[in-house]
Amino acid sequence: MLRYRRDVMVDTSYESLLDVCVSAAMTSIKNMNYDQVAELLNDDDDNKKIDEIVDGISQVRTLPTEREMGLVQNKSLAEWNLSQEPKIEEAKRQLRTTYEEAVKVKQEIRCRKKDRWTHRVHFSKLLHSLLMTKAKLDVFAEVCELTVV
Repeated sequence: MLRYRRDVMVDTSYESLLDVCVSAAMTSIKNMNYDQVAELLNDDDDNKKIDEIVDGISQVRTLPTEREMGLVQNKSLAEWNLSQEPKIEEAKRQLRTTYEEAVKVKQEIRCRKKDRWTHRVHFSKLLHSLLMTKAKLDVFAEVCELTVV
């Protein structure tokens, strides 16, 4: 499990393993007598005694095996990820195509709406013109009736 601490991703299983190892090392040191601790602190041989304590912890001994297993798992996941690349690229291509089609349909709908509006305006003008012509004819008819009578 991963969690974040101070903007750094930390593997909690690593932290728990570290806690166990530190605890085991501290237990080893706590079980030492005064002379053994003094010898540990005065070790001039590149901290060989401390290395022996750390190497004696079973969790530390299993780290190389766990590391190898982790590397194998990572390699397997990486290969699987790479195998998915063609599928992802095809899905991207299909998405692009679908998006382009959607944009075309949207534009077509806008054009149709615009055409409908244009036709409405045209019909409105035509109706207005017809009504004006009818009104003129009515006036002309009245004038003609007055003239005939």
